[in-house]
Amino acid sequence: MRLLIISLCTQGIMRDHFIYYCREFSKKNELYCITNDNVQNDDLCAIQTLNISYHRKNPFGYFSFSKLRKIKEFIDEIRPDIIYILTHHATSLLLPPIIKKYKILYQVHDPVPHLGVGKLSSLIIKLQTKVYTKRADYLIVAGKAVKQQILEHFKVDKRKIVVIPFAMIGNLIHDEIAPSTEEIDLLFFGRIEPYKGMDVLVEALKTMKLKPITYIAGSGMICDKNGRKVLLPKNAVHLGYVKDDKLISYIKKAKVIVLPYHEASGTFTVCQAFYYGKPVIVSDVGTLPEYAADGGLVFKSGDSRELAKCIEKILENDDLRNHISINARKRYEESFTMEKISKMYQHIFEKTMENKK
Repeated sequence: MRLLIISLCTQGIMRDHFIYYCREFSKKNELYCITNDNVQNDDLCAIQTLNISYHRKNPFGYFSFSKLRKIKEFIDEIRPDIIYILTHHATSLLLPPIIKKYKILYQVHDPVPHLGVGKLSSLIIKLQTKVYTKRADYLIVAGKAVKQQILEHFKVDKRKIVVIPFAMIGNLIHDEIAPSTEEIDLLFFGRIEPYKGMDVLVEALKTMKLKPITYIAGSGMICDKNGRKVLLPKNAVHLGYVKDDKLISYIKKAKVIVLPYHEASGTFTVCQAFYYGKPVIVSDVGTLPEYAADGGLVFKSGDSRELAKCIEKILENDDLRNHISINARKRYEESFTMEKISKMYQHIFEKTMENKK
């Protein structure tokens, strides 16, 4: 089938997500793409890619008539069987008249934008979700929690919502990298934002009798959910931004990966931790509990005492930790491999085509 993927937001993990998924989709479909100018056709293994330059410094460019005309001409030329809109973007609000005669799949990332989303982006996400819950043939979400959020906030037939978890993507897999020689009990990694619960983690570390060696890898300021700076205890180190090879050596060495989020929808972090057989401690928000399952422990978001108990429970019991580590790796193999996830996508592509007939 002729598949067109549109991903105009290509920053950070969203760019990697787009690239590796497209490479997989290209194996069984005639793949075409429309994207920003920092991703090239060779990256995507597509037959043809339309690159259009979008920059935050020029927000009026999101609504450029000439850019919309190029998009329309490209779509009319390739005549795709299915259009899959993978990421939210202001320009996508203007696409419905252009794509009205095509079958549409739409990825819903944050139906209710979390604390880390700015006011303008939040407005765009809400408007876009409202538009495509009506227009799309199927809505794709990363977990049951996201599906439930859509049903609570939008009028949509639940049969249109398809749950497909995130897959472990190729640039995160480096089996050849050796574990770090440094001692690491707890590891948090990812860009640091107020919604990611660093204040809860810090408070838990301060109240514990156990003093786990804690590494925090990621750019940004250690702060509470209101953006106020939080001071780390002596047993915690903020490493700042860490390159992938070094980060993976830390993941391999750490005993536990912690995700103390105040809010969340989906995450790749659990998939990556599980690939390397690492148990997780997660808060009970978004898809985190359903991703973690028996590969980790879950605590109530914002409850630093409960987080502290989870940390002590898993670090002080080697047998328990080893058991959960085995479960974590099994969870990866059962639920998060690219092979399994791509089959789920291919099924919904084919189902969409059947409905077209």
